[in-house]
Amino acid sequence: MYKFKSLTSILLISFSISIYSQSSDQGSSWWDNTKKFIKDSSKNITEIVAKNSSLDEEVEDLLNKDSNQVNTINKIDGIRDYVAKYASLKEKDIANGCRNGFSKGNCRIQIDKVLEDIEKIVFDGEIISYSKKIRQLKERIIELEEEKANLNERKFGVTDEEEAALIKQISDIDVLTTKFSRYIELLEKDLQIKMKNLGIRLSKDQIEVMTSRVDGDDLAKSIAIFDITKQISNTLGQLMEDNSFSSNATTKYYGVYLILSEILGFAQREYISKIEKAYIRKLDLYKQSGYESINYSKKQMQEATMKSSKEAFQKNIEAEEFTIKVIDIYKGILMEQKVQLQNALKITDEKITVAYSTYKTASNSAALMSIMNDTQSTFNQILDMQIPDIIPFDTKELEEEFRNLSDKLSSQ
Repeated sequence: MYKFKSLTSILLISFSISIYSQSSDQGSSWWDNTKKFIKDSSKNITEIVAKNSSLDEEVEDLLNKDSNQVNTINKIDGIRDYVAKYASLKEKDIANGCRNGFSKGNCRIQIDKVLEDIEKIVFDGEIISYSKKIRQLKERIIELEEEKANLNERKFGVTDEEEAALIKQISDIDVLTTKFSRYIELLEKDLQIKMKNLGIRLSKDQIEVMTSRVDGDDLAKSIAIFDITKQISNTLGQLMEDNSFSSNATTKYYGVYLILSEILGFAQREYISKIEKAYIRKLDLYKQSGYESINYSKKQMQEATMKSSKEAFQKNIEAEEFTIKVIDIYKGILMEQKVQLQNALKITDEKITVAYSTYKTASNSAALMSIMNDTQSTFNQILDMQIPDIIPFDTKELEEEFRNLSDKLSSQ
């Protein structure tokens, strides 16, 4: 009996030690898991912040940049180095002397390469970043909202410590979302002011439409190039007047002006090319894909037996039909812009021809100044021709689908 009691006691002690040990292990495991959960969660929000820090800096830099004024003398000095090369290629182009084998128009290709280099001197790209940055900020906000929804789902069935960590992350995401929304407002306002300084008055709604268009940056760039060209031309006019005693000096300055005229035509051709070869082609592909999806859904709807399935297919068809409708609107806007650019380019090319002819034949600065003043007036008219009628969106649904298409067009 004593032995039985002793054995029982030993078993009970052993069982108790085992239970305590398991309990201790489970406690340790629980705490380790909690620490890992919090660490992983903190890592996630750290990655989110790091991912957006560079965009944060870019936006701040853009907002802190000064006015539209440029150092015209530096730009003139940079462009002047290309005058002789441009003039040589232009002469060959007129004489059709740049043939490469059986290829014609090779001079134009070479001139455009020179103009591409000069454009980097003329235009620093400040204003064209706005639409791109606003799109990036909106994309980030969507990503942050998705991450917030994911964190909200993870709050169920967790410990108090884990829930506190999740709440902290959600709070951090809310701060970022608010800041990015504010950035969008500031960028739109800053762009509106810059456009006003360039002589283009746009309402807040029009600015929102402009920045939602895939060619918003192209449009802003074309406007900015006109403004910079005007500033440089004013400086050139003053230099030509001050150095009217030297025919060599005035001819060189006029050569710079001639190149600026070519830059305007180059920018117009680039804009037209992007509309034709990038934006419209992609929209046509999206439209074709939409029709294929509609045909597929119609076929599946006919074969479906459940009412809920038929309703789902019908909703898919309606969604695709709406997308196709917006594609047609979008394509119409771009086609209209293309026509305006083509009409403007015709006048630009004509003025370039007259300006080059004067460059080759003019014997005094007065004749060159006269052509400059006349051409400058015409370029103001050309700029007006390039500004589209920016009409605000009728509905939120149209605006959202328009932006979705812009995101697709700009990301591919």
